[in-house]
Amino acid sequence: MQELIDRFTAWAQDQPDIRAGVILGSRARSEMPADSLSDLDLLVIARDPLIYLSNGSWLLTFGEPGLTFVESTAVGDFRERRVIFKDGRDVDFSVVPAAHQIRKNKCLNSPPGFET
Repeated sequence: MQELIDRFTAWAQDQPDIRAGVILGSRARSEMPADSLSDLDLLVIARDPLIYLSNGSWLLTFGEPGLTFVESTAVGDFRERRVIFKDGRDVDFSVVPAAHQIRKNKCLNSPPGFET
């Protein structure tokens, strides 16, 4: 999964509308970390989330999708593109608008000095 994270990082840095990317879930935890079967949960902060939610062609940067669909996120009123790549990797890209403000101290497990 680290290779996909590295590809995402390089790709996101070249996208002018991507403002940030954050790893969430089990792969972000230090206590009870992810196992080899865990999916990757990525929060993608974009100026225009519809670019990534309405068309999945950008996923080819990370591998060949076997299955992809868009659904509501578990929390918040956002959408996420879920992907299972043909090699078995499972990634959830939660794409939220950059204009949405995440309030300071409302993020669970925010690192010391975290600023929004």
